[in-house]
Amino acid sequence: TCSNDDTQFAAMAASYDRALPDWPHDIVRIADATSLAEGYTRGVAVATGEIVIFSHDDVEILAADFGHRLSRRLAECDVLGVAGATRATGPAWPFAGWPFLHGSVIYPDETGYRVAVYSRNVPLARGIRVMDGVFLAMRREVALRIGWDAEACDGFHGYDVDFTLRAAQAGLRLAVASDLGVVHRSYGSFDTRWEATVSKLVARHPELNGERSKETGFVARSVPDAAHAMALVDNWARMGKASFP
Repeated sequence: TCSNDDTQFAAMAASYDRALPDWPHDIVRIADATSLAEGYTRGVAVATGEIVIFSHDDVEILAADFGHRLSRRLAECDVLGVAGATRATGPAWPFAGWPFLHGSVIYPDETGYRVAVYSRNVPLARGIRVMDGVFLAMRREVALRIGWDAEACDGFHGYDVDFTLRAAQAGLRLAVASDLGVVHRSYGSFDTRWEATVSKLVARHPELNGERSKETGFVARSVPDAAHAMALVDNWARMGKASFP
């Protein structure tokens, strides 16, 4: 994790510790990263586990059995995320639009949580080409083989699309899980810093020079607490679209 915010990092680390009580793990913090790609490169170099998770520092894990869920999903793919698209048409994964968006992300709202879902392909959507970098899990050797490109992605945007698209192009199996209960405490934005990354991404990956789809395929429901959020996530994983009429 790249984080220069002590409070935010502590909250994130405590959440992972609660979610992985019976799973040995270390949390590697890079506090002075010049970019996420640069920080992740340093982080994976010192990581000792077979499985590595690249996570934003504003993440919370709600699933009490997160370790078991993560293990099951990683057994079926090489790179695992929580949101992504089966088509790469722009410099951000949501540009693909419906019906190519998949996964689930939970966000905080004023009264509890807001569970966002993107497709009925649950609990695992395969054939993904680009992913959201809020949470990416994989074997350490996969991370080292594909590598984070700090030259092409020299800021805090675009690193996720670049990495996951190159992984897909290399023939790796990319998937997104809908049942991990990952909360992201920010929605992100396409600001001027993101725009500065776009030209580099498109130059490197011409297929990203497409138009943004107008079909968002985004469904969300607000719930009062973490227990209700996970109940909704699990119900959706069992029933698909019926959970979100």
